[in-house]
Amino acid sequence: MNLLLGATMSKLILVANRLPVTVEKTENGLIYKQSVGGLATGMSSLSAKFDCYWIGFPGITSESVNEKEMKEITQVLKTKYQCIPVFLSNTDVSEYYEGFSNETLWPLFHYFPNYTKFNSLHWDTYHKVNLLFLKNVQDTYMTGDYVWIQDYHFLLLPMMLRNVEPNAMIGFFLHIPFPTYEVFRLLPWRKAILEGLLGADLIGFHTSSYVRHFLDNVHHLLGYEDVFDVIRFSERKVKVSAFPMGIDYRKFESVSKIPEFKSYLKELKKNTDGYKIILSVDRLDYSKGITERLESFQVFLEKHAEFLKKVIWIIVAVPSRTNVTAYGDLHSKVNELVGKINGRYETVGWTPIHYLTRSIDFPELCALYYLADVALVTPLRDGMNLVAKEYVAVKHDLDGVLILSEMAGVSEELGEALTVNPHSNDEISSAIITALKMPVNEKKQRMRIMRERLLNKDVFKWAGNFMEDLQNLETTKNKPSARFIDMKWIKEISAYYKKSKNRVIFLDYDGTLVPFKKKPQGLTFVPKASDFIFDLVKKLNVFEVIKDFSDDIELNDILLQLERDNENKLVIISGRNRRFLEEKFGKRKFFLIAEHGAWIRKPGAQWEKPIDLDSRWKEHLRPLFQLYLDRTPGSYIEEKDFSLVWHYRMVHPSIAESRMRELKRTILNTISNMSLKVLEGNKVLEVKNVEIDKGRAAKKILAETGSSFIIAIGDDMTDEDLFEALPEGAITIKVGNEPTYAGSRVHDYTEVRKILSAFYQN
Repeated sequence: MNLLLGATMSKLILVANRLPVTVEKTENGLIYKQSVGGLATGMSSLSAKFDCYWIGFPGITSESVNEKEMKEITQVLKTKYQCIPVFLSNTDVSEYYEGFSNETLWPLFHYFPNYTKFNSLHWDTYHKVNLLFLKNVQDTYMTGDYVWIQDYHFLLLPMMLRNVEPNAMIGFFLHIPFPTYEVFRLLPWRKAILEGLLGADLIGFHTSSYVRHFLDNVHHLLGYEDVFDVIRFSERKVKVSAFPMGIDYRKFESVSKIPEFKSYLKELKKNTDGYKIILSVDRLDYSKGITERLESFQVFLEKHAEFLKKVIWIIVAVPSRTNVTAYGDLHSKVNELVGKINGRYETVGWTPIHYLTRSIDFPELCALYYLADVALVTPLRDGMNLVAKEYVAVKHDLDGVLILSEMAGVSEELGEALTVNPHSNDEISSAIITALKMPVNEKKQRMRIMRERLLNKDVFKWAGNFMEDLQNLETTKNKPSARFIDMKWIKEISAYYKKSKNRVIFLDYDGTLVPFKKKPQGLTFVPKASDFIFDLVKKLNVFEVIKDFSDDIELNDILLQLERDNENKLVIISGRNRRFLEEKFGKRKFFLIAEHGAWIRKPGAQWEKPIDLDSRWKEHLRPLFQLYLDRTPGSYIEEKDFSLVWHYRMVHPSIAESRMRELKRTILNTISNMSLKVLEGNKVLEVKNVEIDKGRAAKKILAETGSSFIIAIGDDMTDEDLFEALPEGAITIKVGNEPTYAGSRVHDYTEVRKILSAFYQN
């Protein structure tokens, strides 16, 4: 391991395909040009908190420079720009970048399998280049550094780094879509890529949809399940989250102060005065839907002759990847369509399409945004699409209409745009008409809402949120993992218990005090055939049938002994409904918490709600639950006061998990704008209000009772809220081997009973 001298704060190593500085060799020597791209802008905000170093390709191949020049480039980039160059050969660029990255990963991840090439030689070079970047990371890395790897060029690098630096904090962000299982599975190297990504501690995507696609692929191809978007992989936890990338909002908002902008705007107005302006800005790429957009515009002109000679469409299409065959073909097709439409409709004084195939600078781009009445942004598939956000930001004091493809990641954020299917000529044509005829007040209102949202989610917040999450994971990662208790531990805790006064004991019910029952009491079954299914299962002895609590002499005796001690406050904190807990414990001196915290009952008192909750949302989800009940034999629905639960313990294992995940995806799409959350339990899927959790309920009881000894025991994911909420010094015990925030763990309910019995035994 080498170290970079002079660092006085935590070091952040950024890995990307290109450096934010491009090196060119001219007759006058080497020149260095800095980039002003979105990624570089976002990363600049981290320099106040981290000593940032960037590793990437400098834009000049190893064959283009001699050894002396290579050393000079390395020294200048390192000392002046804090960049570490990785020199690639012409073959590397051809096979790793143009080949596997852009002829395999790019088209497949954008849902273009027909453009995808599966070339083993390109894969080998991709693997080799990832190893080459690994060496540069190793040479730069010191213990305690953070590493943030960017994009699809380095899908193997996280695990490569993990294997040589097992304790490193590694983040990864994908800037393009992550495809569904049915698309991703086409890739011959699919498992290697997933395993490569799982070397990271934190994996970020633009949208929650991409998160779900990734988790589905991990489940189907590697067999690992996630709990709350956390994957347990090789004794490590990998968190997967959505971080929608933003823009430098203030930069676009304040562009009117730049003299060059004013000059461009004046010239554009002079040439387009009297016309409605539609604008599209894209890289020339088949994923951007440019040809489909041109065909839609032709439909618009055919159907709405009243707009002939009144509308100009300015298309900016910046050429890229010109060495890739598919891009050359696209360039020819776009030129042909533009010529065909202009040839048919243009007049002496009017050309409907103005087509620019060059890069334009920032002031000119913003002048186009400012002038445009409509922004037409309709990619066939896009990871995010920042053009849509830039257009909204520039229109800070104006009206305008954004027409946006539903296939762009940004569509999940900008719901006030006119959303279209980019494959539908009629939808795009109709959206153009709607935009051109939209009342000014409505246009301003839509733009105002979108601007406010983008202002609070700029590129600096994107970078800061990602790194904040990575740092938070480091705290959890360094926390000692929960270990199974032994007799020595039980003796120590029981001795502590006996010396303490004013004790609070939080106990979950199912899976903690008793084993799971196959047919819990007090449920609402839909349809009644569920009872028949359970009775049939009992007769066939498929599952062990557990005796009822009232017959459990051992547990009754344990709870009675603890109850007799006036220093104890026993709290049964369960997901069960209050009617069940009332029936079982209503006559005891217990605190009862039902439905994970929706209801609280003090000993001898009435049930109360700690917060005001609305359950009208159940009317929207109940038909969906019923649909999956009908489709899944052996499942049943439990309806609580403030939650709906789908149980699938008796569903055949071959369909149980896939059906649960299908239902979970559907629910998440349905509740995206509701204050609800989805919980995965032991063969259950539960939807409830976000305000409900065991931790909040426990804090309420502790605030009213006080304590010097706190112990909490539970087996479910909902008990993690309880473990996290308890103060430092509380004893927390997880039942089972699932990931946990608890300090210790036991195997099953029998060991829980041993611990509780030890408290009152001599």
